[in-house]
Amino acid sequence: MTDSQRNEINKLLNEKKYNEVIEICNSIIEKDKKDSEAYNKRGVAKGFSGLHEEAIEDYTKAIEINPNNSKTYFYRGLAKRNLERYEEAVEDYTKAIEINPKYHQAYYNRGIAKRKLERYEEAIEDYTKAIEINPKFSQAYNNRGIAKGKLERYEEAIEDYTKAIEINPKFSQAYYNRGITKGVSGLHKEAVEDYTKAIEINSNDSDSYYNRGIAKYYLENYEESIEDYTKAIEINPKFSQAYYNRGITKGVSGLHKEAVEDYTKAIEINSNDSDSYYNRGIAKYYLENYEEAIEDINKSIELNKEIESTIIYLLILTLYKDKKININEINNKYTFIEYDKVYRYILKNNNNKINNEIKNDIKDILLFENLLLSTLSIKRDEEESTIEEITINHYTSLDTLLNIIKIEENNYLRISPITTANDPEEGKVLQKILKNNDCNININSDYNFITFQTSFTRNRDSLTMFRLYGRDIKTNEEATGVSIVVNKEYFNLDFYNNSHTFDPIISEQSNKSKINNENTNNIKNNKRDLYWVLYYNEDTNQLIYNPNKSKYENIVINLNKNDNKKYDETSILIKDIFLKMLETTKKLDNNINKLSNPKEIKESIYSTLFENIRYIIKNEAFYEEQELRILSINSNYDKIITVDKNIDKLYIEYITLFDKHVEEIILGSKIKNKEALRDYLKALLKENYKDNNIRVSISKAPLR
Repeated sequence: MTDSQRNEINKLLNEKKYNEVIEICNSIIEKDKKDSEAYNKRGVAKGFSGLHEEAIEDYTKAIEINPNNSKTYFYRGLAKRNLERYEEAVEDYTKAIEINPKYHQAYYNRGIAKRKLERYEEAIEDYTKAIEINPKFSQAYNNRGIAKGKLERYEEAIEDYTKAIEINPKFSQAYYNRGITKGVSGLHKEAVEDYTKAIEINSNDSDSYYNRGIAKYYLENYEESIEDYTKAIEINPKFSQAYYNRGITKGVSGLHKEAVEDYTKAIEINSNDSDSYYNRGIAKYYLENYEEAIEDINKSIELNKEIESTIIYLLILTLYKDKKININEINNKYTFIEYDKVYRYILKNNNNKINNEIKNDIKDILLFENLLLSTLSIKRDEEESTIEEITINHYTSLDTLLNIIKIEENNYLRISPITTANDPEEGKVLQKILKNNDCNININSDYNFITFQTSFTRNRDSLTMFRLYGRDIKTNEEATGVSIVVNKEYFNLDFYNNSHTFDPIISEQSNKSKINNENTNNIKNNKRDLYWVLYYNEDTNQLIYNPNKSKYENIVINLNKNDNKKYDETSILIKDIFLKMLETTKKLDNNINKLSNPKEIKESIYSTLFENIRYIIKNEAFYEEQELRILSINSNYDKIITVDKNIDKLYIEYITLFDKHVEEIILGSKIKNKEALRDYLKALLKENYKDNNIRVSISKAPLR
């Protein structure tokens, strides 16, 4: 290649006239097939034209002719990176560095390839090397910040973005990335400032408007947040996530009809957007379009089979109470129950052994179970709920209280195996209900999973509860415990959040870059549902529970079909659900009996089918406890299960009680030196939780 040809090619490359470059290189190669530079330049032109495979062929030919040209390896690495062949790209960049150890662009691009391979520490080393060679390399600082952000080293990441901006004050991407990192760190006001700066530099940056909208949302500047999403959409009319987040923000602002329009637009752009279907269903709930809401949430479950939304059962209950839906046709009309974890678990173990009739029976029973759970789950939006009128209390031992109150300790509340509860007949009462109502089946346990529970009560200062739950953990001797009055925000009281009890199939949804707040479908929501416990009188075939303001206003539900007593709406619902469940269970049992191996099938199905509701029903003898429960059913191999080696027991950690979920601590009156202990606890609380006014009192229960 002559100097004039070289100059002409470089000029054409700058002018982006790639086809002309390729033609010139072709003519050079025809005359001299050993001209490595011609192959190299033709590779560059093909790479810029998007012909990366052909470019790689040219670079490879150039390397065969001249194996000591670091730039050829570098450019071949770029082509391979564009084809997402990152491991091969790393090899080429490494070869370029071996030939030229001061090749800062090769270090930088090797860092990019390693970041794509999620080898973040190695990527940081490469960016650092590039910076050492070229201290003014703003892009390397920016990308090192990205890698550090992936490792959650947010402060360091912010420092790198800041350095990139110091070198290049017009570096809009560095402002944007710093805004992202500040947002992740909870610094939303500062994030807004960075996005604003990025927008000043590049007014057509839809991502900066979008993310500034998210930051303003968290600052509760909803009107401005909506304006930013709108601007992002103007720049990029196909920005489905901007429509989605604008819908979320409008929903929070009470503009549910407009929110529906935004979710609809997001769905038009991305028909597989399960989140938009889900949240459109929520908005339609608020607009009282219940059947359409069910359809949308059903569609969201079809698209994302990991979603199991409790709201769909609450919507069915709403229509069922108003006689606007035929409960017997639900499973024919909607598919959501097919993705229920219990159903999937049963099918996984029995799919080739059972027929469609049995599958339909199982789906119907699961529907009734979930409707029962939804009825017993305390939700803030239900008009008849007395959640704001009762106190919720957790009784425990003094030792446990002292452990969970200290910040430096593992102060999570534990959800413990059901086998550690104080009722020796836990889980057996449901079988008695079935047998008392002519359904003679045996419910055993599936040893592949464990049921965990934590008990609460509406009894604020109770003699019985102090004695039952004040046992010494080490000696198991009866002692005087403490009552912790719990803030209601400790539980999932919002109907639109998922809180399923059954988790034997361990899987997770990928995290999307959308607003993650309590109004969205948050699969990993830590808060759990709180359930009223039902009590059963075996002699009279009656259920008893008390969701009323007064703990003395018992509701008795007679499960005998010929009972003509008038009940309130919720009691009628519970009775109807039980009767339908009993009837379908008999039908299921008869259908299984027609199979060739009914005993094996029954053991497999029944050990799982009723696990969801077994532990919300107790013997009437325990009615005085006025119990409420959190339940969690988990695989034996679930990573969230922890072993306490000191007492040889399993547990799951629930969110911390302290510092914002406790209203009062009541010390049992038989605790030794209770006045001194009260003063010590007050001082400890004041030291550890300065912003909270947690009361400490001594029980008025007449314990002697």
